[in-house]
Amino acid sequence: MEDRFLRIEEAVRVLGIHPKSLWRWLRQGVVPPPLALSPHVKGWWLSEVREWGARG
Repeated sequence: MEDRFLRIEEAVRVLGIHPKSLWRWLRQGVVPPPLALSPHVKGWWLSEVREWGARG
C-alpha cells in the first residue's frame, strides 16, 4: 500500500467527518498534531489517518 501525505481537507474526507470534528479531536488529544512539511503545509500520513478510523 502506498502511503502519502494528507492535508486537513483530504484527512476529513477519508474519515468521513467535518473539519471541526477533527480540530476538536486535536484539542482533546484524540489524534496527534499534524506534521509540518513547511510553515504553511501541515497534515498526516494516510496510514495514520486510516488507523484513527479503524479505532473509531
